[in-house]
Amino acid sequence: MNELRRIIPGYNGLYEMTESGRIFSLKRHQFLSREGNEYGFHTVKLYGNDKATNHNVYRLWKEIFSGDIESSSFKGAKLKRDQVKRN
Repeated sequence: MNELRRIIPGYNGLYEMTESGRIFSLKRHQFLSREGNEYGFHTVKLYGNDKATNHNVYRLWKEIFSGDIESSSFKGAKLKRDQVKRN
């Protein structure tokens, strides 16, 4: 299955995100596993600039693909509208 992929900004070309929300490590040549946080949302730990940072996968997806692809393409837990506005 060929999916549209885009570079995740801020990580010097280390990671790409697909249109369905999967994250690919260009260094390891494999997809990363997502974990659920205590609220049931998918998170992923990305490494860059000698530190690790946890990211909400849906928020990353919205930043990278906003306006280009419908939210129905994302495969995973999504945020409620009011949570997106507050954070």
